Amino acid sequence: MHPHQEDAGERERNRQPRASVGLLRLSLGEWCFRFPGDIASHPGFETWLDPLGREYGFGVPRGEEYWLRVHRVGAFVVRCSYREAVGFPDAGVNQVAFREAFFHGVAPWLLQRREWDCLHGSAVLTWGEVMAFCGPAHRGKSTLARAWVDRGAIPYADDAAPFLVQDGVARSARLPQRISLREPAASYFPNVPAPEYDLLPGGEIWYDLEPTLRPLRSVYWLEPMTQAAESAVTVLARIPPVEALPLLLSAAHCMSWKDPGCNRKMVLNYLSLVRLTPVFRLSFVSDLHRLPTVIDRLERHQEQLPGGRES
Repeated sequence: MHPHQEDAGERERNRQPRASVGLLRLSLGEWCFRFPGDIASHPGFETWLDPLGREYGFGVPRGEEYWLRVHRVGAFVVRCSYREAVGFPDAGVNQVAFREAFFHGVAPWLLQRREWDCLHGSAVLTWGEVMAFCGPAHRGKSTLARAWVDRGAIPYADDAAPFLVQDGVARSARLPQRISLREPAASYFPNVPAPEYDLLPGGEIWYDLEPTLRPLRSVYWLEPMTQAAESAVTVLARIPPVEALPLLLSAAHCMSWKDPGCNRKMVLNYLSLVRLTPVFRLSFVSDLHRLPTVIDRLERHQEQLPGGRES
């Protein structure tokens, strides 16, 4: 996080609408936001579930706004452009944690209501291109991304990897999401890189994904981790597009059955993604000390793909 000092003229220019496909703005409200007691009876009310099926919030359209509630975090009022949100942290929630919750849970939803979609997974940037790790929870997505960071890769996403299809190319952008590790990986990698974004006076954030767009070179679908006694070999296999599509859709981020237009757009984006970007099954041993060997295998794999680069 890099605090930024600006003069009055620059502040005024920054507040003007900017034409960008990836602009996000979060400001903090100056009052206590409360939902009506009967909000659950609204016909547009929708419960939000995490990848494990647990409720973590809800949302409801209100006129030209959309109101969101993330439990134990706070409320967000979203403007109709899906580019701006006003946040209202719960009592006791500090601004750093509130902003992290925004980038992990709210920003992917905002992006999906526009041209974007978000893979449920982690991603890194290496050799100028993005590699994404996808799959259900507890398969090591964040751990693999963190291990590749030790080889010089740049963390690009954790939990939601946004992508666009432009001019026949699938591209992914960076969200400032902290890599979240469970034990024992959290102790094995003690220095998790912090997210970076510009913080304006008053706690306001302008974040533009567009300058971070890079080609999405590969997507790795993680199979359940194996034990050393079962297999000590890292297995990589290309998944045909017809099989890759339902796999990636099964873990698609922010899918909502109450927005059929957005869902049609999402399916079309994923159809383009599996046609343009190769998807591979990845199976590896559940052993932190063997991670360097797994990353070695992934780096060799990238070099062997068409257009591969020497590390």
